[in-house]
Amino acid sequence: MPPKSAGAVIVARRFVGLLDLGENSPAILRVSRACIGHTDDARRARQQARSEPLLELGDRARHGRRRETELAGASGKSLRVDDRDESAHQMEAIHIVSLIVTMNCILRLFQSPEIDAKVAALTVKPDLENRMSRAFSDIAFTPAVRAMQTRMGTRKMYERLDHADDRRDALGPAEVAYIEERDNFYLATVGETGWPYVQYKGGPPGFLKVLDARTLGYADFRGNVQYISDGNLMGDERVSMILMDYANARRLKILGRAKLIDKADDPALIARLENPAYKAKVERAVIITVEAWDWNCPQHITPRFTEAEVRAALEAANR
Repeated sequence: MPPKSAGAVIVARRFVGLLDLGENSPAILRVSRACIGHTDDARRARQQARSEPLLELGDRARHGRRRETELAGASGKSLRVDDRDESAHQMEAIHIVSLIVTMNCILRLFQSPEIDAKVAALTVKPDLENRMSRAFSDIAFTPAVRAMQTRMGTRKMYERLDHADDRRDALGPAEVAYIEERDNFYLATVGETGWPYVQYKGGPPGFLKVLDARTLGYADFRGNVQYISDGNLMGDERVSMILMDYANARRLKILGRAKLIDKADDPALIARLENPAYKAKVERAVIITVEAWDWNCPQHITPRFTEAEVRAALEAANR
């Protein structure tokens, strides 16, 4: 945990990281092994051995505007960066610091039980024990998929879905709350040649709107003008979506049918979907009828944090 001086702030910027030390920082800031590369996981012992440096930043006033960044590893060797010429060396020092220090410290920060409790109090959690719906299994579990499940010994886990009375093909409160918080999602379509195509869709938080329990909509912004997804939808309306929450290792999968509505054909719908504060050209609306959804396993999701999430966590830790 970094010291709580007014000028010492660690902020992740665009998932890379930036270490910013203000004028009121202590003369020497030491980030110990407890904060860098610490792990109790035996499987990551080799990674820990490679990630136990000590970071020391000298105060400019004591060193005549000379700042030295020293990384000392297990080998005993050190790398020294002299930033007397700030324009030439400042970014090199920042990148060394950010890659080794910032994200590890942030990860430990987000693993704080106190912060987890605060987040849990504000979050509508999905029913993970019953996360898959019969509607999703009816679509996704084709005969070939079921045969593979039988071969791998997992078929019995999902047999109960075939007899569930409630298909659960409508979005519930947990799904709605989750969708409304997202600022991106992945959209998969299939072209006339049978090849799938996956596109990243991004915008301000909440740009993917829940119009009702079975309908989603978003304003389609002008992008690279290849129109691959839009062209695919002209021939096949079926889509698959993945909505990620990297910070909390969650993902929601949605299967649906999409239709394109030109801006000139329904200005009222466009007005409902667009965000005037977000400066992007809207070309059309995309309306998705939800057929099924599934909360997917979080096992292999690598935690990543946006700048806003890091700022919020730091503010919570300092309260």
